[in-house]
Formats: sequence, C-alpha cells, structure tokens
Amino acid sequence: MAHPAEDVRTPAMADVAREAGVSRHAVSRVLSGHPDVRAATRERVTVAIERLGYRRDSAARPGHTPYGTLGDTAVNTVRAVTNSTWPGSPSTGDSAPLW
Repeated sequence: MAHPAEDVRTPAMADVAREAGVSRHAVSRVLSGHPDVRAATRERVTVAIERLGYRRDSAARPGHTPYGTLGDTAVNTVRAVTNSTWPGSPSTGDSAPLW
C-alpha cells in the first residue's frame, strides 16, 4: 500500500481551471495579469488557486530555462562564441566565418 504522502501531487493549471470552471487559457491570462479578463473570472481563478495551493512552476514558463530566459541563453551563447578562440571569432583576428 502506498504511503498517503506519495499520492499527493502538486496542483496543475488544469486543476485550477477545473476548480474555477474556466479554461486553462483563462487561468493563464489571470496568472499573466492580462487586462481583458472579467472580474468574476479573475475572482474564481484566484479563489481556486488559493484553495488548491497552486504555485506557478517558473521553469515551465514559456521562454524560460534553468539558465534564464531564452534571450539570456542566446546572449550568453553569442558571448561564448565571440570570446572563444575558434577560427573566425573576433578575439583571434581571423576573418573566416564560423559556419
């Protein structure tokens, strides 16, 4: 028999939507602070979030990685390439392209 604590899972956005009687898209709009959400919908979602103990998973947010946003990752990649000693990188003085 499984331990009761093993059966408990973190509530997901779908659980909040089901509890509030709205779509996952509506929950997402409330969480992102979108201005075009009716007050009644915002209230139902907020109550469902509190009742279920829902917490947003920051790693699951679009455009975010464990290393920052995708923009941060791109900038860090460009910095790594331009500061390398690969042929064609600015630090070597070689004008050959990288690809």
